[in-house]
Amino acid sequence: MKILIAGAYDNVPHTTVKFMEKAFRSLGHDVEIFDFRRIRKERGGSEMESQMLATVRETEPDTMILMKGEDINLRTIIAIGEHTHVSLRYMDSPLPRWLRKLAAACDSTFITAGGLVAEFEKAGVKNVFHLWEGVDPEVHRHWETDTDDFECDVAFVGVNKAGRDALLSTVIETGADVAVYGRKWPAGFPVRGEGIYLDDFAKLCSRAKIVLGMNDNNSIENYFSDRTFQIPACRGFHITSRVPGMENWFTDGGHLVCFDIGRGRGKKKYADAADKVKYWLDRPDERVRIAAAGQKWVYERYTWKKVCAGMTGKIEALISC
Repeated sequence: MKILIAGAYDNVPHTTVKFMEKAFRSLGHDVEIFDFRRIRKERGGSEMESQMLATVRETEPDTMILMKGEDINLRTIIAIGEHTHVSLRYMDSPLPRWLRKLAAACDSTFITAGGLVAEFEKAGVKNVFHLWEGVDPEVHRHWETDTDDFECDVAFVGVNKAGRDALLSTVIETGADVAVYGRKWPAGFPVRGEGIYLDDFAKLCSRAKIVLGMNDNNSIENYFSDRTFQIPACRGFHITSRVPGMENWFTDGGHLVCFDIGRGRGKKKYADAADKVKYWLDRPDERVRIAAAGQKWVYERYTWKKVCAGMTGKIEALISC
């Protein structure tokens, strides 16, 4: 199948588009990239959309996969749909008005938030599918290293939002050696860097005793951070916030560990997280066992190659109808 991916490509090596491109090529598909954000920045929205339509006409792809597609005119998508199957890929949890209209103009939509499939369908969107992000075993892997650069009791990767500072404050008060990588953290937090990616991320997951996580939204069913896959893939021991439906994808205590967010504020709200950090820091052998099982589980089910094979299988079935 000939695939045109319209999404952010730029010079960042860890974008979803680059992982998908690699996976599609490994599956034998012919892939072209249209970096609409870069072109829009350089030439403006109108010129970018004209070039997008021209690219579809010239390359004649079997499908164009549109990544998120913010600020793209519906008329452009409708015009492109006259030439090829248009598939929207959306990885976030909100369902804004512009997205409903955009998805309704597409032939298929693949969303990360499984609990929102019914909402999309109610909004008149056809062919809506739940699709996770994936892992790349060549990138998301375990590192055997003697360096202590990333050694700590508890590592946390992410921007400070949605109560994460309260979570980390509660964990820090247990006496654990905590390392934070991310932006917008208050002064005094143990921040070691503003971001960490690729090999360094994998090394951190390999060296930290616990990699702690907290999802942006803990109430949407079957929706959680892509790090929930990436950390176990690096054979990291992952403790993360529980969301409805997580048991459908991972075994709590078998592949990772979940904590429950309580009511109220501060220590009381994140007491379960602090208790589980203390409990699991004292059980290194069990941590190793669970981390190894988590890596095996993710590699068997959630690689980018498997994710993209599922996506193309559904698109091909729709095209052939």
